Amino acid sequence: MVDTAAIVGRAFGATTRDRYRRHPVGRALCATSNPARAPKAHATGPIQSAGDAVGIGEWNLKEGGIMSNTENAKVAGFTAPGLKEDAAQKAIALLDDRLVALIDLQLTLKHVHWNVVGPNFIGVHEMLDPQVDAVREMTDTIAERIATLGGVPEGTPEAVVRKRSWKDYSIGKGLVAEHLSELDKVYNGVNGDHRKAIDELSEIDPVSEDMLTGQLGDLEQFQWFVRAHIESSSGELKR
Repeated sequence: MVDTAAIVGRAFGATTRDRYRRHPVGRALCATSNPARAPKAHATGPIQSAGDAVGIGEWNLKEGGIMSNTENAKVAGFTAPGLKEDAAQKAIALLDDRLVALIDLQLTLKHVHWNVVGPNFIGVHEMLDPQVDAVREMTDTIAERIATLGGVPEGTPEAVVRKRSWKDYSIGKGLVAEHLSELDKVYNGVNGDHRKAIDELSEIDPVSEDMLTGQLGDLEQFQWFVRAHIESSSGELKR
């Protein structure tokens, strides 16, 4: 079961955590930690996130595996000139998925930066901060693109927990190899879904497609940096 209050507290501090617990949505999400009140698993599989657990937000599984939150919709009376309304709606939904993923990624990277220990600690510790900064810039770029198309970018802790479709990062303090093996899996998901979004955007919004393509080049390089620490001389990744 996902402890959403703990996620918020770790990312934004005790004061924000306590405010979150008092908020109606926060109370609903926190209540799922009580087994007596926990809902049954969905017919499509086990509960994977707090949003899943309380049914806040509806997800549609698109072809290719990208999860799109149907709450996110174009609300402005305009979009980019020359872009059709339905194309703008689809582009906003795809970009919103990537915004949530990258907000989560930057928090996860910072968590690893704080909690990695053991041999090669300092090299990994210092490697991750530039990745945090770069991913934070990517989130800003995507959020502004969503607004440009007439959507509303959401970057609050509650929105991230509600919209994400994956489990929380599971390692606290850990050795370099443990963290980097897990971080490689995180990058597998983020980068794979970025590539799928690029494919879908190529049909509806080449500007957003180009934006994500540039980001993916950096994200794949960051994953290479991570993999270099867990790769054997024969080219195999240590798990």
